[in-house]
Amino acid sequence: MSVEEAEDVVIELLAARHGVEAVALREDLQGRGQDMPVDSVVMVLVLTAVEARFGIRLSADEDTARSLGSVRDFSRTIAEASRKEG
Repeated sequence: MSVEEAEDVVIELLAARHGVEAVALREDLQGRGQDMPVDSVVMVLVLTAVEARFGIRLSADEDTARSLGSVRDFSRTIAEASRKEG
């Protein structure tokens, strides 16, 4: 899986959680530099959904936690995990 594919899924999940269109969320994120528009509770839900959707397990470590600060960084973490498990 590519970073772009992972990013599409993360944006889709966040958009659904926030009740907005994915296109609108993507535009908003681009204007803010890709910061995650979520709190820790929503992030747990997104993490769980990503793991279930891709059949991967994300490490519960400092690198993963740091990646949650932006959609692009989190998407890279997902793509790397999928390559390791694939």
